[in-house]
Amino acid sequence: RDNKVSGGLTLYFDSFQEPFILINYNSPYETALTFIHEFGHYFSYFQIGEHEGGLDLDETYSQAMELLAMPYYGAILGDEELGKEAHVYTVDGLIAAIIEGCLYEEFLQQVYENPNRTVQELNELYTKLASEYGVEVDGRSWCEVPHNYEMPFYYLSYSVSAVAALEVWEQSLIDQEKGMQTYLNLIEAARDNSFLEALEEVG
Repeated sequence: RDNKVSGGLTLYFDSFQEPFILINYNSPYETALTFIHEFGHYFSYFQIGEHEGGLDLDETYSQAMELLAMPYYGAILGDEELGKEAHVYTVDGLIAAIIEGCLYEEFLQQVYENPNRTVQELNELYTKLASEYGVEVDGRSWCEVPHNYEMPFYYLSYSVSAVAALEVWEQSLIDQEKGMQTYLNLIEAARDNSFLEALEEVG
């Protein structure tokens, strides 16, 4: 349908011991990039099943997959110029995720410290904080992020994981094989470690 919501998610069905990707098709470009992101989740589940590493590791796998796949974007999208544009889109998105995650985290901390604010006061708070982060927003746009209701404080995982994913990518730019191996080692490290422990284990 023309009005369906775009996006995707990856689940692990424990009873089947199988991961599953669901994507609402949007455009070839967006759907391909969404699939690459979700495939990072899928691949980690495929390798080790469910793990105790938490959301920060889960998002590191998906974001690092986006970055490690960049040399192949042209082939995946069927156009080298489009592939180059997708490089910029991906890196820009991760930098934005770092900023937005910190913004939403600070916003939600203040909301939960004083949960009796009116909607108008919440809009004013979000606008004020966004300006401090250098982000121009409609003060009501925080309402459009379902994470704020369904999984408060989740959004910071996009920031924390993006930093780790960018470090894996940096390694791959110097030595592609080393970057790939770090990614695989990080997945294995999630079997028995928290996010910070896993990062430390793989260096």
